Amino acid sequence: MQQPQIIKDLSGRDQFVVIPYSVYERLRERIDAEYGAQRQSVAVSSAMEDDEQLGTMPFRNPVTLMRQRAGLKQKELAEALGITQAYVSKMENAETVSPRFLGKVRAALQRRAIEKART
Repeated sequence: MQQPQIIKDLSGRDQFVVIPYSVYERLRERIDAEYGAQRQSVAVSSAMEDDEQLGTMPFRNPVTLMRQRAGLKQKELAEALGITQAYVSKMENAETVSPRFLGKVRAALQRRAIEKART
């Protein structure tokens, strides 16, 4: 059985947990109940609305989540990272993604957001 993967943000704080789908299935009822409780919180309401727009899929890769929340196409993310669109696609379809790569994605999206705000 695969172990959960903890993905940290640039500050080293836990950001995401990737668990095997079989574990998710066993915990789904509790996760849905907690997720529903959080929905009522004003602090997380906009993030939850973003999740609804992404649709319901059994697994969403964190790279895909970040890219979609930023409203970017794979090619645009690739340009921001200085890599090919094919490599972004490969990482979005990977079973695991390194915390280092996730940090690079987050940094690129933050730079892009700052640049966009300046214009």
